[in-house]
Amino acid sequence: ATLLKGEEFFVKLTGIEALIADAALVVGGEGSIDDQSFYGKIVSWLYRLCRKYDKPLMLFCGVNKSGFSAQDCRIFALNDIEKDTSRCISQAYPLLRKRARMAFSDDEP
Repeated sequence: ATLLKGEEFFVKLTGIEALIADAALVVGGEGSIDDQSFYGKIVSWLYRLCRKYDKPLMLFCGVNKSGFSAQDCRIFALNDIEKDTSRCISQAYPLLRKRARMAFSDDEP
């Protein structure tokens, strides 16, 4: 057996690094993004890969509790458009669709 970090296993399993290298834009997400998300979690790994290949990253989440800010990474939270966390959970799909449409238009809150 070989001990691998989760991200190394994920890269080998999915081939995602090659996909990111060829992408114009990378989109990802988490339920909640906080300051820990950018230190050792999937979000930080995805951001590092995007930086490696000079690709912009859009992250969608239910709640953004991070203070993270970078020109090449934008975070779009459902609770920007719906303050009730229980509705963000129960209505995640339609809210995510709405939030994504807003992210790609000039209708930012």
